[in-house]
Amino acid sequence: MKLTTTQINELKIYLKDKEFSQFHRRLQVVLFRAEGLTYEEITTLIGFSKYAIWSLTRNT
Repeated sequence: MKLTTTQINELKIYLKDKEFSQFHRRLQVVLFRAEGLTYEEITTLIGFSKYAIWSLTRNT
């Protein structure tokens, strides 16, 4: 997954904003994939299945 530095910084801002708390785990998944973490690493960190991670990041 390729994101620009600006997009990654925006994700980090959204993670700190309480208005986006309902999307916190999804934002984490996208950020982790953009930072190069594997599906297995993300599964260990937040407990989503590999399919759920793939599903959340396939359109980004």
